Amino acid sequence: MRLIALEVNGFKSFADPQKLSFPVGMTAVVGPNGCGKSNISDALAWVLGEQRATLLRGAEMADVIFAGTGQRKPMGMAEVKLTLEMPDPALPGSVREVIVSRRLYRETGSEYRINGRECRLKDVSDLLMDTGMGTRAYSFIQQGQIDLILSSKPKDRRSLLEEAAGITRYKLRRTDAERRLEETRANLLRLDDILFELNKQQESLKRQAAKARRAQELDVAIKATQRILLAGKATELEEAKERILENLDALERRIAALTAQASEKSSEVEALRLALDEMNHRQEKRARAVMGLDQRLGLLDQDRGFQGERIRDSEQAAALLQARLEELDARSGDTEAETARLQEALGAAEAALAARDALVAEAE
Repeated sequence: MRLIALEVNGFKSFADPQKLSFPVGMTAVVGPNGCGKSNISDALAWVLGEQRATLLRGAEMADVIFAGTGQRKPMGMAEVKLTLEMPDPALPGSVREVIVSRRLYRETGSEYRINGRECRLKDVSDLLMDTGMGTRAYSFIQQGQIDLILSSKPKDRRSLLEEAAGITRYKLRRTDAERRLEETRANLLRLDDILFELNKQQESLKRQAAKARRAQELDVAIKATQRILLAGKATELEEAKERILENLDALERRIAALTAQASEKSSEVEALRLALDEMNHRQEKRARAVMGLDQRLGLLDQDRGFQGERIRDSEQAAALLQARLEELDARSGDTEAETARLQEALGAAEAALAARDALVAEAE
């Protein structure tokens, strides 16, 4: 396998898309401090699946996205593409180009792709297994890691040697096979337990099966009986239907007759309603006449009161005249003329009183 190119976009200081080519036989990237060596190694480690942000010199994974400068805005995505030349398993002896890419968004997380198709981190690890490429592989060593490897535990150095010897894939396969065998043994134990429980339940299941067969036989007999009963019930229902239809015809005829009677009654009711309206009209006229009579009686009562006052006035005048006559009779020096005049006034007063009495009688 050979590293061909590295494309970086929005990763740390790589604000613009850049493509770095790696010549054949390249073994290291050297340069002065601050030239970007660590950014290239971080990009390689990140695209190969590094999950620890501290090893990428950041507090969190989003720190690998270009954070912006005084002249440029921050970016919302970081992407690294790694082009590899690998043996083609379909054609022995030939090679093929494989593009492994990783993309990280600030909000939605990261995604991996192999030749443009989305995949899992495990797929990338399986692809690079036994090739010496990877976040913990021997072919990718950052500055200061040589001393760490030399001072590491024998177990860690052994993993590097096994990776270089190309047996890591087989060890992982053996570990996976052992894990599957262990799972199979556990499944067999569970299967034995299940068989044991089933054997204990076998007698109970046999009894239940016999009961189920008996229930099926009874069910068949019940269904046959139900069919016979339903056949008889159907005949009864047909007869009942015919009776109901006959009753329905009779009811329809009865309804027609009642409808005709209702029409006649409606006519009679309408005539009675008109007569009632006429009677109400007459009653209203009588009520208005009675009201007029009441008003006239009230006026007559008032007039009677007035006539009574006038009669009392006339009586008082007659009493005065009688007193005057008595006074005149008492006087010896009165003349005949005065007596005649007074007699005439008395007759007029009596005539007026008789007229008032006639008016009072007429009013009553």
